This record gives sequence, C-alpha cells and structure tokens, in this order.
Amino acid sequence: SELVLRESEERFRNMADHAPVMIWVTESDGCCSFLGKSWYEFTGQTAESGLGFGWIDAVHPEDRPAAREIFISANARQQGFRMEYRLRSKEGTYHWALDAAVPRFAADGQFLGFIGSVIDITDRKHSEEALREADRRKDEFIAVLAHELRNPLAPIRTGLELMRLANDDLALQEEVRGTMERQVHQMVRLIDDLLDVSRITRGTIELRKCRIELSSVVESAVETARPLIDEWRHKLIVSLPQEPIIIEADPTRLSQAISNLLNNAAKYMKREGQIELKATRDGKEIVISVKDSGIGIPGDMLDTI
Repeated sequence: SELVLRESEERFRNMADHAPVMIWVTESDGCCSFLGKSWYEFTGQTAESGLGFGWIDAVHPEDRPAAREIFISANARQQGFRMEYRLRSKEGTYHWALDAAVPRFAADGQFLGFIGSVIDITDRKHSEEALREADRRKDEFIAVLAHELRNPLAPIRTGLELMRLANDDLALQEEVRGTMERQVHQMVRLIDDLLDVSRITRGTIELRKCRIELSSVVESAVETARPLIDEWRHKLIVSLPQEPIIIEADPTRLSQAISNLLNNAAKYMKREGQIELKATRDGKEIVISVKDSGIGIPGDMLDTI
C-alpha cells in the first residue's frame, strides 16, 4: 500500500514538474506542501523559501494583501478561487500571473486543501491594455470631431438667415456666400478626418501645410466663432500686424485652434465680456494669443485641462 502511494506521488510530482504551468498544492491549514519545478525556475525560490506561506513573498508587495485575503477566505470557505497578481521572476522583473485553484476532498468529504496552477498572462495583459488604449483613442477622436463639426455649423446657419433677409443686397449676399464656402470647406476637411479610420489607432492628425496670409486664417476663425460671440454680446478686438504676414501652416488646423480658443472664451465668461485676439511677430515666428475678461482657469485645474 505504501509502495503504491509512493509511486502515485512520484507520478504526480513528475507530471507537475513537467506541466506547462506552475503547479502547487496546499494542506487544509493553508500551508503550501508542494510547488512544481517550474515555480522554482520562474521565481528563483527554493523549497525552504517557497513552501508553507513563503510563496507570498514572490508576489508584488502591492498585490500581497489582496492575494493573501483571497487565499485565506477561500481556504476558510473550502471553495475554489481565481486571482491575478504580479509575480517576481528570478531576474527581479514582475510578470502578471493568473492563479487558479480547486479544493481537494477525501472520500469521506474531509477538506484536504487546494491544488492550483499559476500561468504567466503578461502578454494577455499587454494586449488588453492595447485594446483599452485603442478604445480610449477612438472615444477621444470621436469627441474631438463632434466638437469640431459643430463649430462651422453656426456661421453657416447664420449665413442662411442673412441671405434670406438680404433680398437684393448683392454685396451682402456675396460676403455671406464667401463665409459659407469657407466654413463648408472646413467641414469637408473634418469629414475627411472622420473617414480616415487609421487616425484612430495612430492618434495623430495630418498637417497639410501651405503658404498663406495670416489674416485669412484669422478671418476664418473669427467667422466660426462670431455667432457665439454675438449671442453672448461680447466685444471682440482683433489686433494684427499692419503688414501682410505670410506663414507656412495648415490653414484648417490653425483656424480650428484659434476658433476653439475664441469659442471657449465666449462660453466660459459672463455676458458682455471682452475678448482680444492678438498676433505679434517674434523673430521668425508669429505668436497668436486670445485673452478674455473672464475669471480664468483655477491654477489647480491647469494640468488636468
């Protein structure tokens, strides 16, 4: 009988030592009585340091309290469990591991402890993180586009109303038509962005630079923001260098940036405020700033924003 038992234990140890996962066994009091060869090879622990409750020392210090609580609770309930934690390798690096166990019972129903396995799930964790990041980028991409698509709609809507009231005023109709054309061009560019699905995963935007006069970009941005500025009865002061300024930039992106600043200034201060849009030459660069008479952003929110 003892020989049969020893042979059975030897077969189990041989199987556990060559399994593609780290096998472990505990007794009814929770003490670990067996750790497979792969556990020692992975963690660098020895039987002296790993058996009993020593295995917990290989778990990341931040994960130990939760791992200990899950194990002790499952042992008291005599029920299986699954948990994830970071496991230290013999090189000193931490890998994500999945630890799963089922209870062992004798023929008479007596609880004998657990048999469990630990597998390295670091690659899976990285894949999950990549998927979460892709999902975050998608949400951010759609939120930005939804915000940007609304901006050109206001001047287009205003332009349609002005054309309805213009009657035979050809000069006004021509002015309004020019505004609407510029805003429609802006929307077409944004819709092109929406169709460029690859941008979601790249998390980038494409710049189409060309030589353009600064005042035309500012004019487009002001046209986009003007309906909101007028709605809140703000005063807008635009200050540009007297001489023509030729820049190399993406006119659509630059106009978006300026109009967003103007819209934010208009939305987040009390009615009848003042907004100043200013462009100054600084060597070979142009500095564009938007200043408003609102209370500003709290200092502790600047990093978050």
